[in-house]
Amino acid sequence: MRAAFVDGPGVVVVAGTGSIALARNSGGETARAGGWGWAISDEGSGPWIGRAVVAAVFRARDARHVPQMEHSILRAWQLADHQHLVSAANATPQPDFGALLPEVVAAANAGDPMAVEVFLRAGRELAALAQIAASRVFAADGNVPVAMSGGAFAHAPNLREAFYNSLQTQLPNATLLPDLADPVLGALQMARRG
Repeated sequence: MRAAFVDGPGVVVVAGTGSIALARNSGGETARAGGWGWAISDEGSGPWIGRAVVAAVFRARDARHVPQMEHSILRAWQLADHQHLVSAANATPQPDFGALLPEVVAAANAGDPMAVEVFLRAGRELAALAQIAASRVFAADGNVPVAMSGGAFAHAPNLREAFYNSLQTQLPNATLLPDLADPVLGALQMARRG
């Protein structure tokens, strides 16, 4: 919060290895949404995006279609074929789904409909977190400053765009800050005060 708004009001949506929205109003009241961990939550995070695209590949296979995205995943995880992908995706411990983010970005940039749809879903999920957190501490008709932070936002312009577009629908009174909030700056501000 501090990196984006110092001590002022706003909502920070973090999408990195996890996802969460933190809100604070001008009276200092706070609220959160999301951040419940990779196994049951973290919608819109890098690992969530990776899992979602692998699941979409499997769904396409169910419909007897081999999507281009499967080839990208096989290459990224250095796997030989679909059967190895099934085993890897279901392994314990789980594979690094977040490592697939660059592949999904590249595929979306090339117009791959599966990758584009995953980013649209991720943007909707993150906007929903912002709306939930904001609704708990901001007046329904008041301006809500919103900031983005985290590696998934930093490395996926497609995610930032999808989030922005969904935010306009789900939280129309939001004003999205154009730059990503850097948590290091927030830590430095806290250290200066401490």
